[in-house]
Amino acid sequence: MAHKICHIEIVSHDLEGTKDFYSKVFNWQCNDLMPNYGGWVPAEGELGGGFRVEEKTPELQRTLIYIHVDNIDEMLGTITANGGTQVMPKTKISDEHGSFALFLDPSGTCVGIWSQE
Repeated sequence: MAHKICHIEIVSHDLEGTKDFYSKVFNWQCNDLMPNYGGWVPAEGELGGGFRVEEKTPELQRTLIYIHVDNIDEMLGTITANGGTQVMPKTKISDEHGSFALFLDPSGTCVGIWSQE
Protein backbone atom coordinates (compact mmCIF):
# COMPACT_ATOMS: atom_id res chain seq x y z
CA MET A 1 0.00 0.00 0.00
CA ALA A 2 1.23 3.49 -0.85
CA HIS A 3 -0.25 5.09 2.30
CA LYS A 4 -1.68 8.08 0.45
CA ILE A 5 -3.26 11.08 2.12
CA CYS A 6 -6.97 10.28 1.90
CA HIS A 7 -8.74 13.06 3.82
CA ILE A 8 -8.13 16.56 5.14
CA GLU A 9 -9.98 17.82 8.20
CA ILE A 10 -10.26 21.48 9.15
CA VAL A 11 -11.05 21.94 12.83
CA SER A 12 -13.40 24.68 13.91
CA HIS A 13 -15.36 25.85 16.92
CA ASP A 14 -18.11 27.19 14.58
CA LEU A 15 -19.22 24.59 12.04
CA GLU A 16 -21.82 26.71 10.26
CA GLY A 17 -19.50 29.72 10.03
CA THR A 18 -16.66 27.57 8.73
CA LYS A 19 -18.81 25.93 6.07
CA ASP A 20 -20.11 29.36 5.04
CA PHE A 21 -16.58 30.79 4.80
CA TYR A 22 -15.16 28.00 2.60
CA SER A 23 -18.28 27.93 0.47
CA LYS A 24 -18.03 31.66 -0.25
CA VAL A 25 -14.25 31.92 -0.57
CA PHE A 26 -13.46 28.73 -2.52
CA ASN A 27 -16.90 27.89 -3.92
CA TRP A 28 -16.85 24.50 -2.18
CA GLN A 29 -20.11 22.58 -1.92
CA CYS A 30 -20.39 22.05 1.85
CA ASN A 31 -22.75 19.70 3.64
CA ASP A 32 -23.60 18.15 7.01
CA LEU A 33 -22.39 14.58 7.48
CA MET A 34 -23.18 13.95 11.16
CA PRO A 35 -23.57 16.00 14.36
CA ASN A 36 -20.65 18.41 14.74
CA TYR A 37 -19.17 17.30 11.42
CA GLY A 38 -19.55 18.73 7.95
CA GLY A 39 -17.68 18.21 4.74
CA TRP A 40 -16.98 19.47 1.31
CA VAL A 41 -17.54 17.63 -1.92
CA PRO A 42 -14.39 17.48 -4.02
CA ALA A 43 -14.27 18.16 -7.72
CA GLU A 44 -13.47 15.10 -9.80
CA GLY A 45 -9.99 13.84 -9.01
CA GLU A 46 -9.53 16.12 -5.99
CA LEU A 47 -9.22 15.26 -2.33
CA GLY A 48 -12.26 16.01 -0.20
CA GLY A 49 -12.41 16.66 3.48
CA GLY A 50 -14.35 17.57 6.53
CA PHE A 51 -14.97 20.25 9.11
CA ARG A 52 -14.91 18.98 12.69
CA VAL A 53 -16.01 20.88 15.79
CA GLU A 54 -13.40 20.62 18.55
CA GLU A 55 -13.47 22.81 21.62
CA LYS A 56 -12.20 20.64 24.47
CA THR A 57 -8.86 19.12 23.43
CA PRO A 58 -6.23 21.74 22.50
CA GLU A 59 -3.87 19.29 20.78
CA LEU A 60 -6.70 18.37 18.38
CA GLN A 61 -7.56 21.98 17.49
CA ARG A 62 -5.69 22.03 14.20
CA THR A 63 -6.03 21.06 10.59
CA LEU A 64 -5.41 17.34 10.20
CA ILE A 65 -4.42 15.08 7.37
CA TYR A 66 -5.48 11.44 7.35
CA ILE A 67 -3.29 8.73 5.85
CA HIS A 68 -4.90 5.58 4.45
CA VAL A 69 -3.68 2.35 6.09
CA ASP A 70 -4.72 -1.29 5.82
CA ASN A 71 -4.88 -2.01 9.55
CA ILE A 72 -5.18 0.74 12.16
CA ASP A 73 -4.17 -1.40 15.15
CA GLU A 74 -1.00 -2.63 13.45
CA MET A 75 -0.11 0.87 12.30
CA LEU A 76 -0.61 2.31 15.80
CA GLY A 77 1.85 -0.32 17.03
CA THR A 78 4.38 0.75 14.40
CA ILE A 79 3.81 4.41 15.26
CA THR A 80 4.40 3.96 18.98
CA ALA A 81 7.40 1.68 18.37
CA ASN A 82 8.99 4.53 16.43
CA GLY A 83 8.45 7.32 18.95
CA GLY A 84 4.90 8.41 18.14
CA THR A 85 2.11 8.71 20.71
CA GLN A 86 -1.47 7.53 20.28
CA VAL A 87 -3.89 10.40 20.97
CA MET A 88 -7.18 8.72 20.04
CA PRO A 89 -7.61 4.96 19.68
CA LYS A 90 -9.23 3.26 16.72
CA THR A 91 -12.71 4.74 16.52
CA LYS A 92 -15.48 3.43 14.28
CA ILE A 93 -17.14 6.09 12.14
CA SER A 94 -19.68 3.74 10.53
CA ASP A 95 -19.77 0.57 8.43
CA GLU A 96 -19.81 2.76 5.34
CA HIS A 97 -17.04 5.15 6.39
CA GLY A 98 -14.67 2.85 8.29
CA SER A 99 -12.53 3.81 11.30
CA PHE A 100 -9.84 6.30 12.26
CA ALA A 101 -7.28 7.01 14.96
CA LEU A 102 -5.08 9.99 15.83
CA PHE A 103 -1.44 10.14 16.85
CA LEU A 104 1.29 12.66 17.60
CA ASP A 105 4.56 12.24 15.73
CA PRO A 106 7.78 12.69 17.74
CA SER A 107 7.73 16.45 17.08
CA GLY A 108 4.16 16.79 18.41
CA THR A 109 2.30 17.08 15.10
CA CYS A 110 -1.15 15.48 15.22
CA VAL A 111 -1.95 13.20 12.25
CA GLY A 112 -4.82 10.84 11.53
CA ILE A 113 -4.89 7.38 10.04
CA TRP A 114 -7.96 5.89 8.37
CA SER A 115 -9.03 2.48 7.18
CA GLN A 116 -12.22 1.02 5.75
CA GLU A 117 -11.98 -1.74 8.41
